[in-house]
Amino acid sequence: MSVYSLGDKSPKFPNEGDYWIAPGAHVLGQVELGKNVGIWFGSVLRGDNDLIKIGDETN
Repeated sequence: MSVYSLGDKSPKFPNEGDYWIAPGAHVLGQVELGKNVGIWFGSVLRGDNDLIKIGDETN
């Protein structure tokens, strides 16, 4: 799992244990995860230009 800020844009996560990011997944910039979200192997979420919002209970 790789999580990166891009300038002033940083990922926002719920409480630890309320989401899962697989090894090999990348989350960059303005990304918001809801509760009980799974980001699976090989995923790349790039919030460098616009917000990416993943709602509760989503994989």
